[in-house]
Amino acid sequence: PFHSQPTSGPVAAAPHPPAVRPRVRARRGQATDPHSIAERLRRERIAERMKALQELVPSCNKTDRAAMLDEIVDYVKFLRLQVKVLSMSRLGAAGAVAQLVADVPLLSVEGDGAGGGTQPAWEKWSNDGTEQQVAKLMEEDIGAAMQFLQSKALCIVPISLASAIFPAHQPDAPTIVKPESNTPS
Repeated sequence: PFHSQPTSGPVAAAPHPPAVRPRVRARRGQATDPHSIAERLRRERIAERMKALQELVPSCNKTDRAAMLDEIVDYVKFLRLQVKVLSMSRLGAAGAVAQLVADVPLLSVEGDGAGGGTQPAWEKWSNDGTEQQVAKLMEEDIGAAMQFLQSKALCIVPISLASAIFPAHQPDAPTIVKPESNTPS
């Protein structure tokens, strides 16, 4: 049919490149490479575990992973100290516990009062309804009461331990223990 083209001898067949599988286009956010899939699954597992860890720590609402992990580490350190303090107090070592927590700065247990002076934190919490709220929660759900106290950086300790700790901070001040009121409010 094409008479104008000269025909040459036998045509050498060009070698075909190996069969290249057509690249499958993945949907946005979905990988096709097995290594990418494994990496995505690993990241998803990490995210799920971080979320579960975040739910275990009260008042941990950070979105930055580093800040969240710092807060979790601090909380675990606090829990370890609390376990140590409670264990020592159960074993009758209230004096040793007082020495252990004597390094806690007084500013961490006192708040700002009116007139620029400081008001002891327990007086502030007694006046703002926190004490009544904790008492009500303890009657209903002790776990919720503990979480509420932890959200305010507080914990329940035996009176013998509290009275041993308080003079360690203020040796000149008399020990003040607020008696429980028997009158219903």
